[in-house]
Amino acid sequence: MIRTVIFDIDNTLYSYDDAHKVAFAALLEYAEKNLHMTAEEFTKLHAETMGRLKEQMGDGLPERKRYPDWNRNRYDSSCTV
Repeated sequence: MIRTVIFDIDNTLYSYDDAHKVAFAALLEYAEKNLHMTAEEFTKLHAETMGRLKEQMGDGLPERKRYPDWNRNRYDSSCTV
């Protein structure tokens, strides 16, 4: 039975940006090894997909408020886990 749920919505328990950068680097590594895509191909596809989501959701997409430049490539494809 779930007794407690903790939401960290303002970077108080951990740094969202740092955690997201590490997670995205792991995702790029997975894409290269298992999907046979380069980091550049995957990053481009990810940006296109995020753009489509924003178009459909408008201001309902939380990252839109947090990261106004979301469509820009914010991730260094050379980053490793």
